[in-house]
Amino acid sequence: MFLHLHQTVKQVNMDTNKIQIVQVPLNELTEIINNAVASHISKLIGKLNQNNSPEPDKNLLSREEVSKLLGLSLVTLSKYHKNGTLRGLKINNCKRIYYKRDDIYALLDQNTS
Repeated sequence: MFLHLHQTVKQVNMDTNKIQIVQVPLNELTEIINNAVASHISKLIGKLNQNNSPEPDKNLLSREEVSKLLGLSLVTLSKYHKNGTLRGLKINNCKRIYYKRDDIYALLDQNTS
């Protein structure tokens, strides 16, 4: 995807994660970044809504599902769990950890505010 704005942004190539910027006012750059983040979060929420197969309950997601949906490694997800950023649940004293779908939404909402 390429984006041209008033000849201030040369090009944005989202596929290669490269951007070339020439004299962009701070408010325009902020708007570009906010729009990109909002778009990405909307896609993540869409993926959450499409997921119909969490194990014990449709409102719970496995570590693997959350990792895939948020684009995080399992190590980063474990850090989020340990530092309280994202609370996990153990069901029936099982070793597996599940995350509430609503908690994922709350984390996404918190990061867009």
